[in-house]
Amino acid sequence: MLNISHSLAASVVNFIELSTFGSYRQYEKGRILLWQGDKVRDIFVIKDGIVKIYAIAGDGRTYTYGVLGKGGLVGVPQFLLDEESRVMIEAMEMTSVIVLPSNDFQYLLANNPHFSMIMMKKLAKDLRNITDKAEGFGLLNVQDRLKRIFSKLAEEHGIKTDKGIRIKVDITHKDIGELIGANRTTITYFINELKRQGYLQKDGKYFILTQNENYETTV
Repeated sequence: MLNISHSLAASVVNFIELSTFGSYRQYEKGRILLWQGDKVRDIFVIKDGIVKIYAIAGDGRTYTYGVLGKGGLVGVPQFLLDEESRVMIEAMEMTSVIVLPSNDFQYLLANNPHFSMIMMKKLAKDLRNITDKAEGFGLLNVQDRLKRIFSKLAEEHGIKTDKGIRIKVDITHKDIGELIGANRTTITYFINELKRQGYLQKDGKYFILTQNENYETTV
């Protein structure tokens, strides 16, 4: 079995684990790491597991912006901008995090150039993901947006098997619909269409991406 390369994500986790900063914490599925409206006091680095980023609008509707896996950072933009969180961060499965107090995070940024470079690269990658998503909403139809989100999930959370890339995220049709701006009925229709085309398979609760050229693998 081959794992998709996650060198940047691994760099974030490895640096924190080798430093003298931070403590470990676990969150069960459904637990909230960061509440919408909260002031950020700690930075969370995802060690294992998956979290969902979403917001609840004034009318009660939920908008999902993405999912984070190993190496994902929770609370960094809000801390750097000194503002309350505009999103909720929820564990989608049992998730282990490294909790880094904000003053330690600030100390590392100011005193460790290697850590600062890792953070800049990570934030730049997150910004590129947001830009790619915005571009997709403006130019792509639902099926192409769906293929793009599966490709992205495979890149960030996938494991290569003999069947294809298994996406290790327990994600529902509702979650996917919120990610690409489509209702659950439409998502179900196009997922079935992608299965018919041989682009996707389902193995238990996980999707398997069988056709994709936008990832690299390493032994």
